[in-house]
Amino acid sequence: MKRSGVADLPLHGGRVPQWLAERMTRLGTAITETIMLQEFWKEGQHDNTPDGKLGQGVSICFICEDALAIYREVTAKGIQASRPFVGNGMWVTSLNDPDGYKLEFESYTDVPEDTEYSDGFDYLRIST
Repeated sequence: MKRSGVADLPLHGGRVPQWLAERMTRLGTAITETIMLQEFWKEGQHDNTPDGKLGQGVSICFICEDALAIYREVTAKGIQASRPFVGNGMWVTSLNDPDGYKLEFESYTDVPEDTEYSDGFDYLRIST
């Protein structure tokens, strides 16, 4: 096994050993439990209201099952989202939440790089 931060474990039929699945479940739970955005004090001696626009420069990326489905769902509800495109082997779309945080949704795909989603079609290949 190489010591590169990535385990070289053979997968058997797309399955991992039970011990690894249990360890990854515990690790994923711990990571999820520690992710949070800190609320700031708006008044009093602990006031730390940001000087700039709330959410400026902050983006949160979610790797999900189907970024195109999220795009279709949010735009059907009247929420503006960026047109999905393929970058780094993933469909990518983003939107800003009401506080200004950029939320990015990405899902793996075999569709060629630089492909853009087109309403009414599965996708539209952009020639470069």
